[in-house]
Amino acid sequence: MEAAVRKRHGVHYTPPNLAKFLAEQTARQIDASQQGPICILDPACGDGELLVALINSLPCPLSQIQVIGVEQNIEAAEIARNRVTQLNVGRCEIRVGDFLSEFEKHSLVNSFDIVICGWTVSYSNSPQQLADEMSRVCKDGGLIAVGLEYSTLDEAGYQELLGYSLAIPGVERINSVQQINQLFEDQLDQVFFSHDAPLKRSHSAKGLVAFPSSVASIFSIKK
Repeated sequence: MEAAVRKRHGVHYTPPNLAKFLAEQTARQIDASQQGPICILDPACGDGELLVALINSLPCPLSQIQVIGVEQNIEAAEIARNRVTQLNVGRCEIRVGDFLSEFEKHSLVNSFDIVICGWTVSYSNSPQQLADEMSRVCKDGGLIAVGLEYSTLDEAGYQELLGYSLAIPGVERINSVQQINQLFEDQLDQVFFSHDAPLKRSHSAKGLVAFPSSVASIFSIKK
């Protein structure tokens, strides 16, 4: 996909290794004996990599899983829809649109057991608004899982590596567990898992590294 298209539509999928890592850690927090549907939201699901990884990791029947994903890119949304549908979950709904505006139109307060989010927080131009909306739609006691790649790239570095910049003027990149948790601090209850890029491996303007470090936090919400 051309750089201009990626930049315009925010098409930056959660890498498979990060998706698998975050999904497995999230699934470990779910009680296998839980009754009733498990409702999952990915507010920027891309091609469905993170949703698929989570569904495959959960210790419950597929028929028990209900999924909603939101994605701005039509082609990516269709791929995600096909991938999740093939898993035969109880419900799959992939909406095309922007999460922040899409969910203002729907009263899905306290609707999700799990809200899981990949790269989106780290390159959002309104990370606090995104966090507030994720908290709003999560159930009381529900899980929020946020994972991203650690990065030392600045605007010039992104420009050299990608041909455009992911750095947003005036917005500090979310790059640590502390920064993630601060976004949710008003409703953050118990932190079940955190991983703060101990090796600090990052892509650079000179090229990609094989295994960039991950930053992740999984916690419950108290309302």
